[in-house]
Order: sequence, then structure tokens, then C-alpha cells
Amino acid sequence: MTTLMGATDFTAEATELFSRFAVRHGLAYVVVQAPVDVMWRFPVQGVLAQPIVLALQNIDELSFAVGDFWSSFYPYPEKCAQFERLIDDWIARRARIVKIPGLIKQTLELQVLNGGSWCTIYRVRSFGLRKVPSAIVMNSNRP
Repeated sequence: MTTLMGATDFTAEATELFSRFAVRHGLAYVVVQAPVDVMWRFPVQGVLAQPIVLALQNIDELSFAVGDFWSSFYPYPEKCAQFERLIDDWIARRARIVKIPGLIKQTLELQVLNGGSWCTIYRVRSFGLRKVPSAIVMNSNRP
């Protein structure tokens, strides 16, 4: 943890979190040069049915992405444990993305399985005249 102009930079901690995740699940990754602090892309492989992206942006904002879904969890100190559980849950098929259609408003929900029920932990809405089909995106490969 370093301090940058009065704000705490969690780049080293996020890099360690991503590394623990990769080692724990035996995952290969590519470090991506992007306009964020850290970005790792995990391609399709043994326990991953589709690529995922883990990132840190704005020095304390963790992100998890799959396909057209991008989420942000901040501030880092308050959200890192939840984020780490989420990415482990994704591998274990205890997390999913639900696409809820609408003509004007479309919703994507990140849900985790908790006590036998799916609970929304992140929601993003977009507006525009388009019809997004209903779908559930989940890691379909089993470890």
C-alpha cells in the first residue's frame, strides 16, 4: 500500500489478490496494458468456460468482468474480502450474471448463491432503445 497525493494506492495488494486467485485455481493469465492500474485477463481454460478480467482502477476500485458485464467494488479495504469470495464463487459456479431485458431499460445483475438463494450483490442498468435477450451467464466448466 502506497500513498499517492493523499490517496492510498492498492496496486500491490490487488496484484497479490489476483496472484492468490490464479495460484489457488491453477489459472494462467495475461497482464493487459490498459488505462487502469492493473488488469489481468484469464482466458478460457480448465476451470473457466469463458474469459474473465480482474482489474484495479482509480487506485482502490476492484473490477470483475465477463463478456459485456463489468462491475466495480470500492473502496478496496472494505470490499477486497467480498471481491475475493466472489471470484472464487465464480469458479465454483456459485455466482452468475442475470441479464434482464427491457425495451428502454436493461439490467445486468451479479448474483451469488447464499444459503440456497441467489442474492444480487451488484446491479447495473443501461438505457436505450434496444431489446436485450434474457439470459444467465455462469461459469459452466467444473473444476
